[in-house]
Order: sequence, then structure tokens, then C-alpha cells
Amino acid sequence: MHVVHRSDEAVLTAVEEWIELLAGGRYQEAFERLDPNGPYEWSPELIRDTAAGYGDPFGHTNDGVSHRVTSVATAEASTTPPYRDVEWRDKPIRGFIGVVHHDVPLDGVWSDLTAIFLLREQTSGITLVLDQLHVL
Repeated sequence: MHVVHRSDEAVLTAVEEWIELLAGGRYQEAFERLDPNGPYEWSPELIRDTAAGYGDPFGHTNDGVSHRVTSVATAEASTTPPYRDVEWRDKPIRGFIGVVHHDVPLDGVWSDLTAIFLLREQTSGITLVLDQLHVL
């Protein structure tokens, strides 16, 4: 589990590092960076299949295409800039002090597949809990 400082910049950097692990096919490492105490039971394989399926956890798309997460650094712009947002709560909700939405680049282009993370405060900093990986 990876711990970061409580700032928008630190949290967004941690999310982008997580995406880079996915882009490199390092799903186990990406999984290990997450706080495991979330509302859903993610696994490295489920993360991989959900990304490949453009949000479908079975890895299927309507057109039969299997997508691949690609690097944040080289992703080409689509019609709109990627959505990247950190929202902090004044009071924790079910133990979470914030939420992050971050688009995921697929096949070399920014997509509308969005990773949603809940933020949990630990004594040493903030941890990321993967909540959802789907098209908003």
C-alpha cells in the first residue's frame, strides 16, 4: 500500500504513477499500491480485464475490441482534456476524506474510462482505495 501527502498534486501524481504501472502491464504492482480495505474486491486480473473491456469487468466491448492502458506521458488529446479532479470532504464519509476522478488513456488516446478512488487518511498520510473503473 502506497501512502502520499495530503495535497491535490501528491494524490494526482500517485494516480498517474498507478496508471503508468497499468500501461506497463504491471497489474500486480498497481494492485499492491492500493489500500485493500475498499468497498469492492479488486484484483490485478479484474483491473486488467475491466480496463481491457472499457469498463466491462469481463473484458468485453460491444465491438469486440480489447483495449490497452497506455502512458499518461504519451497519450494524445481527444476532443476534451483528460478529467482529473480531487475533491476533499470537510468531514469523513464512511471513513473516506475525499474522492479522485482521473481519466485513463487507452490505446494511445485519452479516453472517458475513469478511475475513481476514495481517499483514506492514515497516520502517515493518504491512501488510495480503488472504487470504480468505468465510463462516466
